[in-house]
Amino acid sequence: MLEQVSWIYRRPAEDGIRIIFDNDVAFFPIPQDLFVCDVCNAEIDFRPVPVITGYAYCAECCRQYFGFDPRNEHPEQIEVK
Repeated sequence: MLEQVSWIYRRPAEDGIRIIFDNDVAFFPIPQDLFVCDVCNAEIDFRPVPVITGYAYCAECCRQYFGFDPRNEHPEQIEVK
């Protein structure tokens, strides 16, 4: 099945963690330039970041699971099995 690849440079400013305490909400913003691989939790140190089926991938996971290096290649679609 073909899946679209989104290429992201920055995360939205409103991204963050919201914790609800009784009737109060605490918001902890996530820096716009911080990306972590959703598969192995490695920090992603290159831009743009590939997002496939809603998940950000580091270069190693892209090579392992999809067969391309996002530091050198920017496909618009990939084959997902």
